[in-house]
Amino acid sequence: MILAALRHIDARNMAPSALVALRPLTEEEHAQAVLTSGLVCIAQPGPLPESSPLFVGKSDGSDLPSNVLHVVFAGGWRAIPVPLKQRVLTIRPTTFLCWVAQEWRHPPTPRYILRAVRYRLMRTVIAPVVAFPRRAADITVALLAAAVTRALRPFLAGHNTTAANIYAAPRRRVGSAVGNFGNRLWDFRDAGVRIIRRLTSRDLESMVRRAAGKALPGTILAPVEPIEPAAVDWLLAQPGIAGVVLRSPVRSDLDVDARVGRWSDDGWALPHVACTAFVFGKWHRVPPRAISQAAEARLRAVYLAVGPVWLRVPRSAIMMAMTALRLWRRYVTRPGLPEFRAILADSAPPTGFVPGRVVIVSGNLAPGGAERQVANTLIGLQGCHLESVQLLCDFLTENHPNRYDFYRSSVAEAGIASREIERHYSEITPAADGLPASFVAGAHRLPGSLPTDIANLYREFRAIRPEVVHAFLDWSNVRAGIAALLAGVPRIVISGRNVNPSHFGLYQPYMDPAYATLLKSSRVVAVNNSVAGALDYCHWLGVNSRRISVLRNGVEFGQARRADPATIAEVRASLGVPAAGVLIGGIFRFSAEKRPVLWIEAAGRIAAALPLARFVLHGQGGLEAEMRAAAAVHGLADRLIFAGLTTNVLRAVSAMDVLLLCSFKEGTPNVVLEAQWVGTPVVATDAGGTREAVDEGRSGFIVDEPDAARIADQVLAVLSSPDRLSTARTAGPAFVEARFGMQRMIKETLAAYGLGEHPTGK
Repeated sequence: MILAALRHIDARNMAPSALVALRPLTEEEHAQAVLTSGLVCIAQPGPLPESSPLFVGKSDGSDLPSNVLHVVFAGGWRAIPVPLKQRVLTIRPTTFLCWVAQEWRHPPTPRYILRAVRYRLMRTVIAPVVAFPRRAADITVALLAAAVTRALRPFLAGHNTTAANIYAAPRRRVGSAVGNFGNRLWDFRDAGVRIIRRLTSRDLESMVRRAAGKALPGTILAPVEPIEPAAVDWLLAQPGIAGVVLRSPVRSDLDVDARVGRWSDDGWALPHVACTAFVFGKWHRVPPRAISQAAEARLRAVYLAVGPVWLRVPRSAIMMAMTALRLWRRYVTRPGLPEFRAILADSAPPTGFVPGRVVIVSGNLAPGGAERQVANTLIGLQGCHLESVQLLCDFLTENHPNRYDFYRSSVAEAGIASREIERHYSEITPAADGLPASFVAGAHRLPGSLPTDIANLYREFRAIRPEVVHAFLDWSNVRAGIAALLAGVPRIVISGRNVNPSHFGLYQPYMDPAYATLLKSSRVVAVNNSVAGALDYCHWLGVNSRRISVLRNGVEFGQARRADPATIAEVRASLGVPAAGVLIGGIFRFSAEKRPVLWIEAAGRIAAALPLARFVLHGQGGLEAEMRAAAAVHGLADRLIFAGLTTNVLRAVSAMDVLLLCSFKEGTPNVVLEAQWVGTPVVATDAGGTREAVDEGRSGFIVDEPDAARIADQVLAVLSSPDRLSTARTAGPAFVEARFGMQRMIKETLAAYGLGEHPTGK
């Protein structure tokens, strides 16, 4: 059970999460827990091993940290300890799961059951019927059975409902008046599932024929319901069908098939060939975010099956729906603007601060581009004669698999103090001391750990009394921004490092009104590291484009230049690159927004054209297993090296002939700047601020469409042109120095602080 819970946490990327176990973990389970991405706390009887990087809590879950967003109880819902239930009600996590009816689900509390029954009955009524059984009696039985089944599914799911058992049930039992109510209830359930399944299988062929008959380029089929494994091959073999989107994995070989996408709880991952999508099945199972993802993927249209016809939803309509969704989230979804304005009613006046004292707030110092800019900013400010500069983080755990303290040593070498935020408040009650009355009164309307996070930062700011608070990334921007306004900090800088958060899985509905509230204050300065990112935030929040200014990343390489030929030869030899071969590399986090499978697919095409080409990837992340499988499919098993994290990026990119980046969304990718600094040409997809980060046509080349063939062709074109390679050697460093120099970034940062070139010094 514990291993299954850990796999579920890892598969759903639940971070930060806590696992509650009724018994101590075995050595195998603890080893798996350490490797589980996002797990920060284990509540179990007895201590964890001394070397464990995880926080240990009481076995009843009564002391779970307030900052966890997901709680998983490794047991049945009847065994949940009462203290754990009370703690969950206090910290209000986004997700609370336990083992219910052979699945990980929310505990079936009375309130939750009533909501589920109402929802299931409603969706039974509004779900579209795409085809009808021949007999009216079958319709009546199917609807009745479906309604009863869906309403009582948490209690009935333990029954054996395999396909063989369902189809073996005699049809005449449905209307019989035999025995007791329980047997009749099971009969209704079996009949309902049998008829519903028959409808799905009977209509699949006609759906495909109708979709393929339109002969649209890049046509993909997206059945909302699971289908049989054999049907997938049949779908992909149909003329005019370029790919499919599946509800769940049906075979391991399909996990790395570029023609196969996936439905998930929060959207869908579309095949790269997708231009037009045909969705059929039960509409209520289509995640709301699929609408915005369809627009982001630039689909021409989405077709929905309505009876015997396809309803076309053009891209313009999708964009309108996205706009309506943003308005709904901004003005209807709670908490909204009134809630955040109310909690700020008793904010402290901007007095009593220490001139020249700066506090920077970040989630952690993990090996990411944004975290690297946090470190660069701290190091650059240290030489500006400020009164003091310090860093506060949510997590700086040593020896954690996610390397939360990756850049901490470089910050410490510059003499910068860094520590975790003190967690003084675990809950906000009317008796909470030291907090503004308006915040205490309205804290219960804020979701999850947001109120306690704000309260803890408020306490920090009141104690430190900074003149400037500078927050990085959306999580910290919201929390530190609201806390700093409450604490009376005179200048608050919130820094976006990408396009707006609604594009990503970490987005939370409270971010819209929180940002809108922050931007109403004249003490808040909003910056972004690219023009594309700034405009995207402005469009998302509906503010003037001048409200968010551009503060580009700063990089400082000192005397470091391209590695010498001997070092390059050593690195390439260690990677098995032949003397006459070429090396194409990538340095990025192995996550969905980086599109690692597209990277590997493009690499496979390059490998087919260049037998002596070799490939290297530096990074880590939850998609590494999928990437390795994809490498095997595309013939790269012995030509692609997963080299792990690197602490010497300049040395790594110096050894590459081309740096390849295939991201879906980016702010300003630091590795692109580092590659150009050492004269390595860059080939990248058009994503956010990437185009702004290259000297296009000289040291960098942008591929407009995320197509593996086009990406491979561009890489081959660069490698086949000695002039392009030599131009990149000289143009790249000059471009980086002029646009992304460290001194320029620090000067603009001080201007954002309102301290100018001569801040108050010691």
